[in-house]
Amino acid sequence: MDPITHVASGAVAMYALRERPRTAWALPFGMVAAASPDVDIFFGSTAIDYLTIHRGITHSFAGGALLALLLALLFALPLRRAPQGWGFAKVWGVSYALVLVHIWLDAITTYGTQILQPFSDWRAALPGVYIIDPLLTLPLLAAVAGAAMWGRRGLAVAAVLWMFAYPLANVGTAKALEGVWSQRLASEGRPAVVHVIPDGFTPYYWKLVHDAGDSWRMARLTLFDDAPPAFETYAKANPGLWNRLEEQDELFRVYGWFAMFLTQETASPDGSLVAFRDLRFTTLVPFLRERLGRGTGTAFLLLARLGTDGRLEGVRFRGGSSSRDAKGGDGFRPPAGGVSPLPRVK
Repeated sequence: MDPITHVASGAVAMYALRERPRTAWALPFGMVAAASPDVDIFFGSTAIDYLTIHRGITHSFAGGALLALLLALLFALPLRRAPQGWGFAKVWGVSYALVLVHIWLDAITTYGTQILQPFSDWRAALPGVYIIDPLLTLPLLAAVAGAAMWGRRGLAVAAVLWMFAYPLANVGTAKALEGVWSQRLASEGRPAVVHVIPDGFTPYYWKLVHDAGDSWRMARLTLFDDAPPAFETYAKANPGLWNRLEEQDELFRVYGWFAMFLTQETASPDGSLVAFRDLRFTTLVPFLRERLGRGTGTAFLLLARLGTDGRLEGVRFRGGSSSRDAKGGDGFRPPAGGVSPLPRVK
């Protein structure tokens, strides 16, 4: 989720507590603890670092416990000395609970979160909300304002419940839509492997991703609209080319582990530039698409520049808003060469 939602979740959780230290440090503590796992955006400097480290160890159950310990060491003294103060163990426990709230809010997006690090690189995802969701964030902000101005603890408690009930309701909606469209496509004689994932302004807009064998078919779904969806077709990454690229640069190996719906398209008239995307990050919402174009604004874009002999000559990566591009700024960098297989990669 976005930083505002994470910070708001920490504030609303502190207001929801029946008893908390009576000190000006209490609210900053909650907000910092709830946002703290995202400190990992400052780790590393390459595209590979971003894909493997972000939502990694600081977003895991084990790493989160250690992060909470650091937070307790930082805030224990002012929180213990205040009226109704907390001992070290309670500061650590509340810190860990807020870190777990952060992990929850990230795991309910399509991005995926490595909750089992350092023991596994599996990415957990329970897609229920888009990366920015006003229906999740605005009630949190309203509850914080109500609790701060009028002392309405009940608003904060309701907002905490909303953080869990709303995404779970969306997950249930997505699963129901998957069932409906699996049956419809099967009745048409098509392979019935479908995924329904959030798009901007969920729960009204959703993306239906259909695995059609050698291609992905994707369509916008809207609630309360029975019109047949208009599918767009995207070619899957060519296995032969992708394997060759993996051998020539580690970034392709890592990107293949990261992506769920990997697509390939020619990005230059002579075919020397090939673009790879993940459909998780391509929007079908009309307003957003007008601004971004069909895929042109997609985050996590990986470009390969090929020579006349088909060899990889240059690599360019455009990550998310908080990522750092591969060295070379907006230009291409030379391939890094073959590397030993990574345990984290498929």
